[in-house]
Amino acid sequence: LLLSGIAIQLHAFWLLLVGRAIAGFTAGSQQTAQAAIIDVSEKKNTTKNMALIILSITVGMSIGPILGGVLVDHKLVHFFNNTTPFWVASLLSLINIAWLVFNFKETYQAEPKKLSLLRGIKSLPVGFKQKKLRALSCYFLLTQLGWIMYYQVISFFLSKQFSYNALQSGFFMMYIALLLCFALSYVVKMVEKYISLSTFFKLSTLFVVVSYLIMALGYKNLAIVWLFSIPVALTIPVLYTYC
Repeated sequence: LLLSGIAIQLHAFWLLLVGRAIAGFTAGSQQTAQAAIIDVSEKKNTTKNMALIILSITVGMSIGPILGGVLVDHKLVHFFNNTTPFWVASLLSLINIAWLVFNFKETYQAEPKKLSLLRGIKSLPVGFKQKKLRALSCYFLLTQLGWIMYYQVISFFLSKQFSYNALQSGFFMMYIALLLCFALSYVVKMVEKYISLSTFFKLSTLFVVVSYLIMALGYKNLAIVWLFSIPVALTIPVLYTYC
């Protein structure tokens, strides 16, 4: 984050790429947190607790886009600019690191293993080799690819197609995050009580595919983009929780 802020300040595109690459390589905290939740949860509460941790992430996603839009607006505070969100995010990350160092207790004691930077890549084929996991792994991979492409591109699309500024894009991302929060707070419970996982996977996949297609065909209509983002945002986090 610091490198990204410095890169923007210096107009150094290569440094921005380096900063984002480092951020990508070290963005494994969500999986670690989920593993810790599984370790400390009773079996009957695991799904609920997994949903809660993803919910906490989406709360940050709700606040972050608006805060980012505010922090780049120099009309509000004269020294705000495009680098300000990176400085604030860096400070929050440092606070988070300090909290983990002094408060987090290891939940799993494993035998020491030699560090391997390629271990994650080497273990990736395992999910496709095991017959029971193959279909689920493929399904989850395709689902997440579609969601990531949508989520990463939507702000840029709104800016180019509808001339959204940073604050307007922030409001849209907050809208998506609130839908994610609703899904994790209520839809997960509804699925557990009333719908089998098999049925939910089939219906949600249909809803998501149709929604993507309608948005692609009606990309010039802003109302369509807002409306058909709803089924996507309501189903993707639930699929993630159960997969």
